[in-house]
Amino acid sequence: MGKLKTLLHFLYWELMWILEKMVNSPRLGRWEGLLVYTAVVFAALGYCIRFVWFPVFQGLQFLSNPLGGISKIRVYRPAGSIILKTIRFLFSEKVVDNVLALPIYDMRHEYNKALLQGEIKKANWILMKGRFIAIFTIFAYVVTTFGKSIEKIWKIGG
Repeated sequence: MGKLKTLLHFLYWELMWILEKMVNSPRLGRWEGLLVYTAVVFAALGYCIRFVWFPVFQGLQFLSNPLGGISKIRVYRPAGSIILKTIRFLFSEKVVDNVLALPIYDMRHEYNKALLQGEIKKANWILMKGRFIAIFTIFAYVVTTFGKSIEKIWKIGG
């Protein structure tokens, strides 16, 4: 009932604004009046959809849910997003795109494919395996670049 009351208050104040605009501005032409009227109608429709249609639609979803509305909608981060953010911060964009992000992209592809097939245990295994491979790739890259740096220093000094 509170949402309907809010909607009615909104419509009332919008209509009052239109009336005040039309009364105080004698130069308001036909097209400007039509434009203001159209804006108010679209705003009223938007609020009707937001406060009337969405609750009704959610109620229908609640009734059609086989669990009786018990389940919650949860939003998860994409697989490997934290690792990807970290390596984008630590390494150059070229290195990330050409070397380090490839295992994460493969993991995401396999993970989403397993989720679409409904294989939750396989998806969890793919996450664990993909994280290990991504971390191992980062470690291998750091070790090889460190080795290359040592080799350059050795050649310069020797």
